[in-house]
Amino acid sequence: MVVEIPAYVCQRCGYYELGEKNKGNVEEHEKITESGRCDSLDGLITQFNSGSISVFRETKYLSQKHERLYIWDNYNLNSLKVKKSGLPKEVEESIKRVLGRPGFTASYITTNIFSYPIRQLPKREFQRVSSKLKELYLDLYAEKSFKREFTGK
Repeated sequence: MVVEIPAYVCQRCGYYELGEKNKGNVEEHEKITESGRCDSLDGLITQFNSGSISVFRETKYLSQKHERLYIWDNYNLNSLKVKKSGLPKEVEESIKRVLGRPGFTASYITTNIFSYPIRQLPKREFQRVSSKLKELYLDLYAEKSFKREFTGK
């Protein structure tokens, strides 16, 4: 005999609970308003070391607390080719599984990632990089408004 147990899933973040008795919990959870949006982080181009840049962008995903999530891509400064982490592929996949979410909150990034020294690109270099990124990675950055400075808002 197979027993079916209904699953109730938050359509905004993927939070779920099993069983009819938990339907109300998920309905209440879905009422949590979205928070954590940081406009100056979406499209920010910054430099952590002399050889590479990081480009931050907002994802379409929310954390289970309905906070907006962000990711970043690293590029070689001169060629603007994607810079690999240097970790073995199995380790990268394990990290993704452990995190269990596609991104980080703005507060996590500003507290932990930005605790390392970052450098703002000079204006001319920023213009070169931003136009070249749009050209090379059209699917990611065609509509992106790049930013040179992080204001925290």
